[in-house]
Amino acid sequence: MSDWLYPLPALGRPGPDAPVLVCFPPAGGNPYFFGPLARVAADAARVQVAALPGRPPRMAEPAGEDFWQLVSQLSEALAGLDSLDKALFFGHSMGAVLAYHCCVALQRQGKAPAGLVLSGAQAPTPFFARMRQVACREPAQMIAELRRMGGVEPALLELPEFEELFLGAYRADCRAAAAYHETEVPLLDLPLLLLAGQDDELAPPAALAGWRSVTRGPTRLLSLPGGHFYLNEQWPRIWDTLGATFPWLAQQAAPDPADRQGGSKQWNLKKWYWTATTP
Repeated sequence: MSDWLYPLPALGRPGPDAPVLVCFPPAGGNPYFFGPLARVAADAARVQVAALPGRPPRMAEPAGEDFWQLVSQLSEALAGLDSLDKALFFGHSMGAVLAYHCCVALQRQGKAPAGLVLSGAQAPTPFFARMRQVACREPAQMIAELRRMGGVEPALLELPEFEELFLGAYRADCRAAAAYHETEVPLLDLPLLLLAGQDDELAPPAALAGWRSVTRGPTRLLSLPGGHFYLNEQWPRIWDTLGATFPWLAQQAAPDPADRQGGSKQWNLKKWYWTATTP
């Protein structure tokens, strides 16, 4: 098992044929961010989470500050994942952008997951422009922003060791994002689900529309109640949304090489549905 992928324990015992859900945490986050999702999924999926250095369970390692190196090392680990072609990638905030670029790297190797879910993140350029600003802030300013976004329990923000245990990884992720630069990337051949909090000021639903241009596959935008960390308020509904995609993905065939060039893949949009609906 690669250090870059951390399997989350489930309440049930997912079998070897259970679908794989690969999650990518937000900036500063660790695999345990998705613990509630794994508990809700129970034995319906095998949940793996991208484990970046400099945070649990890899606290002893220095955090990476090179975005492209993170993409390279993580995509290398993902390339060896069992049932990669049947897996669903799910990233939130910075994790969404990381998941997207890992898909690009994998596709260049002739590999890809079955689908991609991007949550709480504008398309790469606007997202990274903001992260460049955050990377230069003082610890007190970073804590104030985390408090405003609601991604961390208020009691944890008051702990003396919070700055040492969390802000180091958070700042490293922001610096990695700040070093991002535009590159020419191929279109993905993946279905794309976009998730947004209705009251998210950092990535409002309308701002996620820019992602539609990165894939030849079908896209759908679903907005749910809440702010930037709307997930923390409704993990069961998030799982209903993700879990309902697997049957549809299983029916889809990967595009032929000729289709990749010409963009002629015909996706069955009528079969692309989710149990969660836009309020």
